[in-house]
Amino acid sequence: RGGVQSLLPDDAAKHADALIVGNRAEAFVALRGAGRALAVLPDARAFPRLPASALFEEPSPIYGRAPDARPMAGA
Repeated sequence: RGGVQSLLPDDAAKHADALIVGNRAEAFVALRGAGRALAVLPDARAFPRLPASALFEEPSPIYGRAPDARPMAGA
């Protein structure tokens, strides 16, 4: 398995993971045509139940698109 990536849905659909989890899991499985969807929202209360292997030593954000903010003119 490779590192964590931010992918467009069509690119992510090419991966062979059978279980898809998230608030758009059902739509993603429909796009892909195969797999099992588990529709859930993020819940920080579940953090203590994560296994140590799910954590990163040096977490950093992964942005799927460029930021919307632009510098103000004359600022």
